[in-house]
This record gives sequence, C-alpha cells and structure tokens, in this order.
Amino acid sequence: MNILNRNTPNPVQTETTRLIGNEILRNLKYKIEKDIIERIINGEPVINIITEEHGRSVRLLKRIIEEANKIQNIFRVLILPFNVRPINGEPFSASNLIEIYKSETKKTFNPQKEKLIIIDTNADQRLKVDPYFLPALIHQSLPNIEINTQSQSLLPFSSLSITYITISKQKFDVDTIFNYILPPPTEEELRESLEISYSLFKEKDPSINLTEQEKKKIIHEAKGLHLFQAERAFSSLLRTLSMEKKLDISKITEYKKQELLKAGLELVKPIDINQVGGLHNLKEYLYKIQKTFEKIRTEEQVPGVKEIPKPKGLLLTGVPGAGKSLTAKALGSLLNMQIVRLDTSKIFSKYVGETEQNFQRMLKTIEAMSPIILFIDEIEKALSSGHEVSNRILGMFLTWLQEQEGLVYTVATANKVNLLPVELLRAGRWDALFYFDLPTEEERYEIAKIHLNRYFESYPEEILQEIVESTENYTGSEIEQIIKEYAIEKINYGDADIKEIISRVKPMAETLKEELEAIRELEKRGFIKANMEIKGKEMINKSGVI
Repeated sequence: MNILNRNTPNPVQTETTRLIGNEILRNLKYKIEKDIIERIINGEPVINIITEEHGRSVRLLKRIIEEANKIQNIFRVLILPFNVRPINGEPFSASNLIEIYKSETKKTFNPQKEKLIIIDTNADQRLKVDPYFLPALIHQSLPNIEINTQSQSLLPFSSLSITYITISKQKFDVDTIFNYILPPPTEEELRESLEISYSLFKEKDPSINLTEQEKKKIIHEAKGLHLFQAERAFSSLLRTLSMEKKLDISKITEYKKQELLKAGLELVKPIDINQVGGLHNLKEYLYKIQKTFEKIRTEEQVPGVKEIPKPKGLLLTGVPGAGKSLTAKALGSLLNMQIVRLDTSKIFSKYVGETEQNFQRMLKTIEAMSPIILFIDEIEKALSSGHEVSNRILGMFLTWLQEQEGLVYTVATANKVNLLPVELLRAGRWDALFYFDLPTEEERYEIAKIHLNRYFESYPEEILQEIVESTENYTGSEIEQIIKEYAIEKINYGDADIKEIISRVKPMAETLKEELEAIRELEKRGFIKANMEIKGKEMINKSGVI
C-alpha cells in the first residue's frame, strides 16, 4: 500500500516552481492568468472555470501555457474532445488521461519531467450524460488517498502531474475542486479585441477611421460585456461606420443595457443635480466627493499627501419619496460616471450555491465597469432576513466593499434602516450615513420651482407660494405629483385649482409619525441630516449651490 499526498510536491512540481514560477508571473499580462498558472504550478488537480465564455477561456489558457513554455518547455496541453470517452469503460483517471493525450496528439508524456493540462470545454454536457463524471473528478482531486499501486485507475491526477481544467456554467460545490469565476474582460482585453476588429474592417474599407479618443470611448462603453458580446458590438459598430460613415457609440450602450439586464444589472440614466431640490447638507458633501474623485482621476499631487483616500460610498435612509434615488442618479452627472443599479431580486436562486455565484458574478462585472456608481435601492430587502444565504451574501458584500480595487462608488438606500444588519452600519463601511427628513419650507420652494419650470415657461408667483405654504409635511415626490396634476389640468382645461389638487394628495407623513420620529433619532447613531434650513430664499441660486 502506498499513500500519496497531493500537498507533497512531486519532482516536476518542485522543479517547475524553482525554475519558472516568478519568471512566468512577470511575463503574464493579466491577474487571472497569474491566478491560474500559480494553481497549476502548485499542483492543483482540478480547476473549474465558471463562465459562459468558452472561447475566451480556451484562448486565455493557451496563452498562459505558451508564455510559460517560453521560460521552460514542460507544459503539455490537450483540449479534450467531447466524443472521447475513458478507455475500456474506466472512469477518468490520471493514467487514463495520459493514454488519451498520447492517442490524440501522437506525442509522449513524461510525468517526472512534464506537466499535463487537460482542458475540458464540454464539462456541462458530460455532467448531463455521465453520472460518474463528477464523482470521478472528486475522487481524483482528493488531497490524501490510500492507493493500491496495482490499480492504475485509482491514481490521482496530482500523482502524475496532471491538472484537469473544466470550463462550466456552474460551480462544483466540492472543497477539493478549485472554482474560479472568470471575471469580465479587462480594458486591455477589450482594446486588443477592438484593434483586431478595426484592422479587419479597415482592410476591406480603408476610408473608415477611429481616433484614439473614439477608441477610448468605445472601450469604456463596452466595459462589463463578455468578450464575445463586445466583439459582436464592435463588429456592428464598425459595419455601421463603414456603410453610413458615422460613428454611433450609443449602439454599444443599448446592446450593453440588454445584456446587463439578463445579469440583474440595469444602466440608469443620470440626472442633473439641479433637478434635485433642497438637501443642501448632502449636496455640500457630494461636491467634496466630486473634488476627491477629480484628484484621483487626474492623479493630482497634493503637497504633503502620500495617497488620496478612495471614496467608498454612501448609505441613505429616510421616508419614501424624499429624494434618495434622485440623489444616486444626480451623483452620476456630478462625478461623470455611469450608474448601474443592482436588482436584488435577481441575486437569489432556489438552487444551492447559485445565489452566491450570481452575486459574485455581479460584483465582478461591476468592478470591471469601473469607474462606475453602484446603486442598490432598498438594500434591506436583500440583507435583512437573517437567513443563512442572506448572511453569506452580506459577508461577501462587506468584504467586497472593503477590498474591491476598482473605482466603484456605492450608493445604497434603505427605507427601513432598523432592518439592516448592524455589521452594515459599522464605522468605516461607508464614507457617510445620511437620513432624509421631510423638506423644509425653503426646500419645498426649491422643489416646487424645479417642477413648475419643467412644465411651464412662466407661472404666477402666487401658485408657487400656495404650493410652498400648503405642503408642510409633504415629501418631494408628493409635491412633484401635485404639480404634475396641476399641469395636466391646466393643459386640458385651461385652468386648474391648485388648492383643490393639493387637498386630493394626502401626505404619507400623516400615517408615518412613529417612523419619522425613529428616522430623526438616527442622528444619535451617527447619521447626518441631508436637509438644512436656509435663511432667506435669496440664498438659493439656480445652480443649487449655496
């Protein structure tokens, strides 16, 4: 009886690590390439790459092996055809795979000097037709196995220097199999793809031309797409440019909107901050964030400062209709960033492990779209249940919030902050916590003026005054609704009774007195009031800045 331990390096593994480890890592371009080659060098028996991008995954793996072989030519690769079955009906095993490699490539393989990498792009299909496929992989990936040396079919992959890489849409929920979610393509990958497409189209039509600035815009719009999706979008864009002689980058944006929706992410149209009335405490803070981002983007050197702290995000709470979502949308125009809304209902799945996988994929996509604003509306709906899965999602989110490396600014809103886990409110999680109270008289003046100006070229001053004086305890959205109804009646009937319209809209605050008191108590827990009393309407200028 012979005991083989996967964690004990075999001769080729030790030699590989000594000869090429650091040098290979220096030669590889992308983080994912380095992650995977390190796993291979360290003798990981089974790696499952979770993705829908089979073609990109294979190209990526081939490039990794090619670069590694430039340093030390010891890596051998077999892309396993689907019609290849284990020899003599045996389960996939180390010795079995070596024979398949020899048969398919007509080459030899020496496990003492070489490393064999099997790439299986058909893992999902094998799982459907072969009930023994996954159990065999699990068996071959176990770290410690007692093996009868007479039974070659039981030899684990690590014993014969084999790494079996599956490319699958699903996670293999087994501790001994390393699951790696393939992140969306980097900016460099997108540029490479665009340049290839551009060269091909330019060969056919030399008249088409893209400036460097236009290329940057195209790449920026393609962030968050799978590579095959980006390639389709680039081809469509260049075809239109060739036929119509005009560049329409909005086509990529529209294409991306549709693809992101499938993943539970929605591109949100930003609004001008001048469309948000009041909230001057919060606005003052947002302008400070804007200046910080400008310094980071331009890599401005600040005397005496070694590093500019990267802003994380805001948590906003308060009564519905107070302007929380509007603030998130206005931040997009203020920071000149796209906004992506995470649909919390798309996170959860009835299948074990799939919820975490969905959420992790969402976060990787968001980070790939950097610089970006992540908008999570009513975050308590996803994280307040206390269920085991919700707790795991919370843990993943908090870790990501602290460690993500992209320029992602997270804005989360909550109507019921008392439902949020205490871990989410801990100091340091967010740049600031704001609560929204009912608008003050000055804020109602500003809100009413914004919406009246939206519908009318001019209006009587007394209409504005009537709205301001008669809407105490109304939210911003309720004031907006009053003015919308006033505009509809005015347009249809030539006249409208503003007092009667106000009387028809019942303020929510009348039934939410206890909730309002609880919101105002949040100041004792470190929340900042978004609203601020302004003395004199003359202090409110058209830009919304005091």
